[in-house]
Amino acid sequence: MRHCGSCPEIESRNGADPRRAPAYDAPPVSAPVPDPSDLRPWTPTETAHPDGALVWVRLDGPPPDGALHPDEAAHAATYHPKRLATWTGGRLALRAALRACGVAADGPILPDDRGAPRVPSGVVASLSHTGDLAVAIAAPDAGLRLGVDIERLAPPRLKVAEFVLTDAEKAVFDALPEVDRWPALLLRFSVKEALYKVLDPFLRRWIGFEEVEIPAPVLPPDAGSVPVTVARLPADAPGFRVEATCARGPLHVLSTARGAPVSRAVR
Repeated sequence: MRHCGSCPEIESRNGADPRRAPAYDAPPVSAPVPDPSDLRPWTPTETAHPDGALVWVRLDGPPPDGALHPDEAAHAATYHPKRLATWTGGRLALRAALRACGVAADGPILPDDRGAPRVPSGVVASLSHTGDLAVAIAAPDAGLRLGVDIERLAPPRLKVAEFVLTDAEKAVFDALPEVDRWPALLLRFSVKEALYKVLDPFLRRWIGFEEVEIPAPVLPPDAGSVPVTVARLPADAPGFRVEATCARGPLHVLSTARGAPVSRAVR
């Protein structure tokens, strides 16, 4: 998420706002998160996900020659080697996810003016990466936008709590046993990052961590839906319908989100 002022009202599938869209046909359940050692380096690997084609790429050493489209390689020519590796892995994962949706994806995938990957019309997509994994998700455009985020479980970084948590989340966080605090914090950080990618195409502005609230106390033991609420805004602001999931692997946490303004939500 990014810092900004107040944003339009956002409703979760657990919300009670009368403007909310009807429920989606099935609640999302996130895919298992692989151990990177189980993946072949730089080889896209698809796993099942109800929101679309989810593809992983293990980052190990420098990217292979020819991994990028020439225009992508020119764009990334000045990147630090670590940044080049994650950027390349994200493009490999995203291109494979687009092809899994029946999109040729032979052209370059360059960032738009908001930094998101510019994908062909008729499809929506999102990507994320850490130092050792890249992940992308893509689906036919049905009026929803997708967001994905991948984070490492270790090491704990508890100092970010003051930037990530709302007052209500902080109260829950402070009441948790110490062993549960980092997973609870990481869940909120990751889900909010995925939701930012859903909302940004519509709002086109920075979105603050304080604008989204995650009531769930800790990470799901494996995978599951995560309730989301956001502070209300002026009555004339557009409403949104969003859903989020979180899955926990041996080394990483994966969050996904999907949503759209209420008037465009899939029924």
